[in-house]
Amino acid sequence: MPDEPDEPVPLLSVHDEADLIAVRAALEAAGVSFVLQGEHHASLMPGFAGSFVIERKVLVARSDLDRARAALAATPQPTTEGSPLSDAVCPVHERQALSTCSRCGTFLCADCHALGDRAVCEECAGKEAEALRPVRDRLAARRRTFVFVWLLAPLLLALAAALLGRTLGCDEPGPPRLPQRPRW
Repeated sequence: MPDEPDEPVPLLSVHDEADLIAVRAALEAAGVSFVLQGEHHASLMPGFAGSFVIERKVLVARSDLDRARAALAATPQPTTEGSPLSDAVCPVHERQALSTCSRCGTFLCADCHALGDRAVCEECAGKEAEALRPVRDRLAARRRTFVFVWLLAPLLLALAAALLGRTLGCDEPGPPRLPQRPRW
């Protein structure tokens, strides 16, 4: 059987999420259609173990294999020389800036602990945490309601049933007896 031009073939395997984002961006920029095999399976494992255990494969059509390899080879590597941040300085640590805050534009250096998926300075991170306080308070109230409804309420009902049984004279085993009406 001859090779089909639209048959998916493996281009490469990716374990790191950052590499996966870079590969995806390069292929999309080159207009190469691709499929990520195992992309969501890694999230099924607890913690970060899925990223290391489950291999994510990038598949492209056989006819696009050379274009995809060329797109990945042409992907520029990040550098700070000549970039807009080459002369920028972090105002907190007075070191060379690597990024900017996504909310206010403040320069951030490597010592700023806010560098991550979305770079945010300490001040903006505090504002976001303060904005989330009502949500956390609502969740805490729901947690207290859950504890009352599912843990304390059944205990209170059992206690009330036991006290009611005692007052009605249901200390003997068997079904409770109702008081008899007097016969006139």
